[in-house]
Amino acid sequence: VKQIMVVDDSVTVRKVTTRFLTREGFEVITAKDGVDALRLLQEGVPDLMLLDIEMPRMDGFEVAKTVRSTQRWKTSRLS
Repeated sequence: VKQIMVVDDSVTVRKVTTRFLTREGFEVITAKDGVDALRLLQEGVPDLMLLDIEMPRMDGFEVAKTVRSTQRWKTSRLS
């Protein structure tokens, strides 16, 4: 089963996206912003991340930049 991380500050978007992806057979983990996403990445790397662009604390661009520049994640499926 493929795992997808949904990163969005909107509770509604996270819930709707999670329901849709779960129905399609994916395992879904959610993060409320970029900082939360990076914390979750310490526990494991999903197959795919869906990132919101505008979020408090750390936006989607910053998350992508951090993932691409961090050696641990640079060689993962996400890069």
